[in-house]
Amino acid sequence: HCILMRWMPGEHPEKYTSSLLLDMAIIQAKMHELGAAFAKTGDYECGFVDNRLIGKGLLRHVDMAKITNPVIKDFLGKVERFAVDLPVGLPTGFNHLDYDHANVLAVGDKVSAVLDFDDVSVTPIAICLGYTLWDILATSKSFEQVKEYLKYYSYVRSLSKDELAVLKDVMLFRNYIVACIQIGFWGEDNENVLRCVALEKEIEHFK
Repeated sequence: HCILMRWMPGEHPEKYTSSLLLDMAIIQAKMHELGAAFAKTGDYECGFVDNRLIGKGLLRHVDMAKITNPVIKDFLGKVERFAVDLPVGLPTGFNHLDYDHANVLAVGDKVSAVLDFDDVSVTPIAICLGYTLWDILATSKSFEQVKEYLKYYSYVRSLSKDELAVLKDVMLFRNYIVACIQIGFWGEDNENVLRCVALEKEIEHFK
């Protein structure tokens, strides 16, 4: 994408509008369908598809000896204890895993390019979708936009009950990933970490 990006029209959108949510959701749903179809061909080498979300491994980014804020210590304790086994049989495929407003270009409210395929892996599709939903919530601070995105997504690809049920856990896991990386690079006292602490409480009430 680094080679082609300079020739693509558009800019990174600063916020999610209804029109952008619609376009992004339809594109992601189509990408998920294509990724799932290709994964079924077997024309690739794929390792073990891990259905576990384990928080403890995220702490490799963090020097716990440097953490002094009790709120952050408590937050990281939750990260360490977080462990979720996703249901067996969730639809899987090749997924982008970083599809959000920072990794698309748009002209107006229409996506002109999808960028940054570095993280593409075979995973449950719900993980890729949940990561996107986290960014929508983190950017817009609105569960209404999260629900709106899911509605648009379902125009193209229906979600199973199991997929819908795991989205909250996936969003929490993404929140922990972002927080640990932020702490690892910039320390505990930055606004992005505090935003993740606040988001955790909001995500826990997601239905």
